[in-house]
Amino acid sequence: MFGARAQVPPIGSPRTNVDAFGRSDIGRARDRNEDRFRIADLPDKLLVVADGVGGNGGGDIASGVAVEAVVDHLRFAIARGRGKIVDLPAELSAGLRFAAERVLATAAADGMHPHMATTLTAAYVARGAAFVAHAGDSRAYLFRDGRITRLTRDHTLAELLGGNAFHNTLYNSIGGIPADKLIVDLHRVDLQAGDTLLLCTDGLTLHLDDAAIVRHLHRRDDARTACDALVDAALAEGGKDNIAAIVALV
Repeated sequence: MFGARAQVPPIGSPRTNVDAFGRSDIGRARDRNEDRFRIADLPDKLLVVADGVGGNGGGDIASGVAVEAVVDHLRFAIARGRGKIVDLPAELSAGLRFAAERVLATAAADGMHPHMATTLTAAYVARGAAFVAHAGDSRAYLFRDGRITRLTRDHTLAELLGGNAFHNTLYNSIGGIPADKLIVDLHRVDLQAGDTLLLCTDGLTLHLDDAAIVRHLHRRDDARTACDALVDAALAEGGKDNIAAIVALV
């Protein structure tokens, strides 16, 4: 289910226990790390990864600003709701728009690059479900019963038009476009005990296809060992880009 107006049914099952671990690595070819991640207990788990765009133009700043903006927005939402988020899909979407506004405001400051931007994928795990909000080409996956399912679509010209050209060209991002033009994809998945969520930037999927990801998740003992195995595997394959990944075991 994609689109900013996605209809998401209410959630009502008990709170979900999640073992989550994240890691970011500069890789073997870049001189700075523009990838960021965040795991926050709000008190339910919020998982966020972001991949900055702009190189020397401030991609690392954009990704850091955006990740913290989403966390801040959801904290505000919980405070307004007196300890709970009344409309989680709407607040996740609003959180990404709030992040876009913050990145654009930062870009407009003296000495900043006006076109800096970032991808961002967030998942909020609450009461038996994961709610994913997404802009750009970082990804969210569900691993269940030995099979992997991608929950997000890449906002690239390659995916929009088909084919392999323009696979690094984004048409949608946090920053770089007006906040009111941002497309926020929303998705909900009901979780089962034993499920694994993976959020990652394209530095991981550049080197690891679905089969490779499955192999490493199959051998997991906990979230940390699974996450380390994935990042180390991408580095062993060349590490041509920054890498960020979060593994969350239900």
